[in-house]
Amino acid sequence: RTRELRTERASAGRDAGKICFRGSSGILAAIMLAFTVAACSHASPDREAAIGATATPGDKDIRLASRHYKDGSFGNAAKHFKLAVEKEPKNPDAWMGLAASYDRLRRFDLADRSYGRARKLSGDTAELMNNIGYSHLLRGDLLRARQFMLAAYQRSNTDPRIISNIETLNEMLAKAGKTPIPI
Repeated sequence: RTRELRTERASAGRDAGKICFRGSSGILAAIMLAFTVAACSHASPDREAAIGATATPGDKDIRLASRHYKDGSFGNAAKHFKLAVEKEPKNPDAWMGLAASYDRLRRFDLADRSYGRARKLSGDTAELMNNIGYSHLLRGDLLRARQFMLAAYQRSNTDPRIISNIETLNEMLAKAGKTPIPI
């Protein structure tokens, strides 16, 4: 159950390895426990060497941030993603990573701003809709989570991260007596 962090760049564009960014009350505590391990895609040594040859100013910070995120050091991840967006303000991957880090720090106000910037740069991609939906899931706003995850599923109905998040959301919706997303 993950919200993967996009960390690599493909030679033809950006690679999609994302935070699918996967409380204080019983349900929210269960969500946090279920999503303790967030899977981040990381570049292989060969891939990192290739990225280094065409590195952009924020790549080093994005790699560092991704490692911190994977290790559960969300404050350090946010710090490095913030450095990356300062160096590359038009990099949607850096903005999504920053938003996901803020989600894990429960700084939803800052996460919303960062998701907004990513949305302006990349549009309503399946990955972004899934991440925003997961953000709302963390907040306990199941209906908003449903809205965004349904949009993600409509854009990419085979992505295992989206399906996994929807399955978790559906369990919570069923407990709350709400309509699940048919998958």
